[in-house]
Formats: sequence, structure tokens, C-alpha cells
Amino acid sequence: EVDPEPADLRNLLQELGRKIDVAVDAGTQAIALNVVPTLVEFGLQAILNSVVENRPELGKRGLSVQLRASGEGDQLTALIAIQGEKLELEGVVPLPEPGSIPSHGRIGVFIAKEIIRLHGGEILSGPGMEGPEILISIRSW
Repeated sequence: EVDPEPADLRNLLQELGRKIDVAVDAGTQAIALNVVPTLVEFGLQAILNSVVENRPELGKRGLSVQLRASGEGDQLTALIAIQGEKLELEGVVPLPEPGSIPSHGRIGVFIAKEIIRLHGGEILSGPGMEGPEILISIRSW
């Protein structure tokens, strides 16, 4: 069991971007939420790694992450947009090919979705302002 703690999602996402070498635009304002930082980081990394794995011809090229906030006080919500070519929710959790061995990435994405849900958020995909995007919302636990 873990307890949520105040964390700046801007710092968390910037560190994750450096760790996995993906461009992150986190703005200049802190987005402080009560979260379990290790779980949120694990979830976001699992989703990003899965996206990269499922774009073999592109990998990390052209992939970017933006962080914004909506609301204030107890309604504050972090909005994380993953943008790039060939992004679809089905692409995040691919169906296994016949004879393949299930990968850790698929289990990680399932766990990531649960982490997002526990933090009062959700994950959606579809057309964004600048092309396809995966949108993740996170609120205080």
C-alpha cells in the first residue's frame, strides 16, 4: 500500500522525458497534485514505451508529449497529450500475433490504465488539433 503525496507533474513528466528520450513540453507552471509519483511515472512510461514499440518504422521520431492543466483547487486535472503519427488506442494495446509470447508491455499498459483510473483519470485517443493524439487525464488521488 502507498499513500499519495503532493507532486509536481511537470517535474515528473520532464524527468520521464529525459529518461526515455522523448520530447516533453510541460509549460512553466507547476501542476501539483496528490498522487503516488512512482505509480504515475510507471504508468506513463509503460504507455509511452508501448506507443514507441508499436511504431516500429517511426519509434520515438516525431513523438511528443504536452502537459497542461484544467480547473483549480480540488478540480485541478493534469492533461497529458501524446502526439505523433500513427497513434490510435488500438495501437497502444496491440493484439498478440499468432504464436507470439505475451509481452511485458501489454501487461504494463493494462496496469497503467488502472493507475490512471485510480487517480480519477482516463485515457482517450482520437484526432487532436495537430493530428492523432492520446489524451491522459490525472487528478488527485
